Amino acid sequence: MNQQDTTAISEVLSQLTASEQALLAEMEKLDLNHSPPNGGWSGGQVLAHLIKTERYFHPLFYGAPLLGAAPTVLALLDRLNIVLCKLAGMKFIANGEPQPRGMESLGPDFKGRFVAPGFLRPRKKNYQLDALLAARAKVRQITLRRLHSISLEQLHGVRFSHPELGSMTLLEMFLFIGKHEAWHTEQIKRLKEQLN
Repeated sequence: MNQQDTTAISEVLSQLTASEQALLAEMEKLDLNHSPPNGGWSGGQVLAHLIKTERYFHPLFYGAPLLGAAPTVLALLDRLNIVLCKLAGMKFIANGEPQPRGMESLGPDFKGRFVAPGFLRPRKKNYQLDALLAARAKVRQITLRRLHSISLEQLHGVRFSHPELGSMTLLEMFLFIGKHEAWHTEQIKRLKEQLN
């Protein structure tokens, strides 16, 4: 493993650790089941959505390296994923922002937002923080195990599409998990401000 590869893996691990710590810090002293006045998600729903979304990536992380040897099948599954997400309601709401291509422009001050597909939307219910944190820890453990088990050649060479952000390498998909978590941490911060 060369220095560049070590740096790439370290960057992913660093981002996942930082986004996780920021998220968990914001979950403290949060009324988990109180929705904001505008009808958005409660903190519990945000955390449930993050768990569902990260779990949704696991079959990709297991299957894409194997399917990298069968590019036609991988391309078919990639297209099917885009179509299913769009049919399930995934879309981009601009709020004055251009349609992003890739993650580079998606900082904390990005005003656009994504509507999650129906199967990644959380249910409205009373959530228990301990149960959510346990589920989240289990999902993250699987994610990290997969990151360490995929070859660097596959992390850089196998591509799959986010329905709104476009084609990404598997390494970028792992980075997306941390970026996605950071966006929703900002959402939780705004929720806390609204509730206070």
